[in-house]
Amino acid sequence: WQGRIDLGAGKVLSDRFRPEARAMVAVEEVLLIEKTVKADPRFREALSRRGLLAEVENMCIDPWTVGDFGHAIEKGRRVLNCFVWMRNGPLDNYYAHPVEGLHALIDLATLEILRVDDHFEEHGDHVPVPRTPLNFDADLLSEFRPPSAPLDVVQPEGPGYRVAGNKVTWENWDLRIGFNGREGLVLHGIGYSHKGVRRPIVYRASIAEMVVPYGSPERSHYRKNVFDSGEIGFGRMANSLTLGCDCLGTIHYFDAVVPDVFGKPRTIENAICLHEEDAGLAWKHFDVRSGRTEVRRARKLAVSSITTIGNYEYASYWYLHQDGRIEYEMKATGIINTSGCHPGQPGKYGTEVAPGILGHIHQHVFCARLDMEVDGPDNTVVECDTIAPPPGPENPHGNAFFVEERPLTHEADAQRNVDFAKMRFWKVVNPNRRNWVGTHPGYK
Repeated sequence: WQGRIDLGAGKVLSDRFRPEARAMVAVEEVLLIEKTVKADPRFREALSRRGLLAEVENMCIDPWTVGDFGHAIEKGRRVLNCFVWMRNGPLDNYYAHPVEGLHALIDLATLEILRVDDHFEEHGDHVPVPRTPLNFDADLLSEFRPPSAPLDVVQPEGPGYRVAGNKVTWENWDLRIGFNGREGLVLHGIGYSHKGVRRPIVYRASIAEMVVPYGSPERSHYRKNVFDSGEIGFGRMANSLTLGCDCLGTIHYFDAVVPDVFGKPRTIENAICLHEEDAGLAWKHFDVRSGRTEVRRARKLAVSSITTIGNYEYASYWYLHQDGRIEYEMKATGIINTSGCHPGQPGKYGTEVAPGILGHIHQHVFCARLDMEVDGPDNTVVECDTIAPPPGPENPHGNAFFVEERPLTHEADAQRNVDFAKMRFWKVVNPNRRNWVGTHPGYK
């Protein structure tokens, strides 16, 4: 359903049902799918052929969203393809034990298992399940490296930021912190004040979508092409940051409220972390004539949230710097997605990371949505290429190069690629304003 809501009046102004759309997958549905697949006689028969039926309760079923590959059985359905791993025990890292070549295709709307694929059914030469424990849970580990010396972040006078509701002010910055079930962390109304004048920079900033394409055409791995944000939900799968080491220093946490599978509000406590970090050297100069040294130390404000999607943790960080920079960093952690192979025979589509365990080649491609308002709402995107003119009257010594700027005035014109040979970059400028040297202010 798509709707328009008047928050002030608390009324739904209009709504529209979209039959062609597909809802995101919820955690509750994932656990339901696992239970359903384990009970299916075709799945149990496939386990029996491999001698694994007695361990069916140890099976871990990860459902993945799929694209449209033209299969008639999938037409018009909300279909997921399941990959299978198994545990040696309750806390065991099951990604160390892939059950290769066994998949279940399920209609999530009806919980009907449409098909069970056993890619080794005909010839029986199945890839054995790697059994070596490769664990990360502290309760299962007996050896640890010596502990590091304590590293404390101490702010005896409190943090430099101030929080009022969802509004944050820090140094010369102000912004509002937002969150939703799809994108997760969203920043609104980012502005920078200088000499008492507030200058708007970004109206809205988020990671709007991302996709993880896997590069293996083998068995059912070609289906791995997941939109982890739009199909699973960076916000709905966000962690509660309560372990004490997700953030360090003097911290302010924000809770987030997201809808559950039935649309009821669900609160994720401490979903967003706000804190300051040391940012190293900001600026230094030694005057050789006077013998004087001037040094400026830098700090930055970090706004972060961490999301678990299956095997991966996506740690999302927005940074504001004292010099006016805005920076985004995505840290991928957790565990790589694994499949099985015959030991020593990984093939060309991945790397054997342990005997019989394969990590397939893949990418994580992120799409940032930046609604800019540099010194106001009327902005233009400018493409900047470094040009080295050929030797001639304009370049008599062969050493000349300069930056050539070209406004991108239409969306079709602005579908661009990076060009490292030209050191290409883009900047968003306000063509209606001028700075103190007479050019248009902008953000690179």
